[in-house]
Amino acid sequence: MNIGYGVIALVMSCGLSLASASANASVPKSTADVFASAEPVVIDRARQFIVKDGERHYQLMIRLPADYHRNNAHRYPVIYMTDSMYSLQVVSGATQFPMNSNIMKQAILVAIGYQKGSKGAASRVRDYTPSHDASWTLNTG
Repeated sequence: MNIGYGVIALVMSCGLSLASASANASVPKSTADVFASAEPVVIDRARQFIVKDGERHYQLMIRLPADYHRNNAHRYPVIYMTDSMYSLQVVSGATQFPMNSNIMKQAILVAIGYQKGSKGAASRVRDYTPSHDASWTLNTG
């Protein structure tokens, strides 16, 4: 079971490293905003919801295990992710084989997206920083 979660961590860290490397290359600043407003890829057994937080609305994507509806008394671990447009596709693909071959437990995948109607970078900086800092260009905290 631990090897499966290790695989997820490795894939996510590689993906984030590649994203950071790409961000430092000649990628336009508006690329994150394009992905934030892109239509999601259809992933088997995944559902998309809009969650309201006061005046803000966020995309929430949930992927259930294959046996979820047949085994409603079972308790599943939950893997939470941010940046839903990227992470759900990566983690869903990375966990499919280990889960289907019982190398790791079946798990519920939950991915939280950016604020709807907000540019990805602005929502990400505001939502993922712990407090307000007036020295930043974007709104924080």
